Amino acid sequence: MDVSVPALMDEALFDTVQEQLSENRKLARTRRRGSLFAARMMSMSMLQVCLLRQIRQKQTGRKDSG
Repeated sequence: MDVSVPALMDEALFDTVQEQLSENRKLARTRRRGSLFAARMMSMSMLQVCLLRQIRQKQTGRKDSG
């Protein structure tokens, strides 16, 4: 049994929306990579600070106050 259902939107609008969704997915991937890179850089910076403090503690024989 076939039922005729009218289109909710014309084909040109559908194609435009599909293109925009595709572009949004690409941008989301790029932004995710960017935030991941920033988080990794922050972690590396914190690690460097900790390592430098340990080195300073060993050299001076006292704990760093900051």
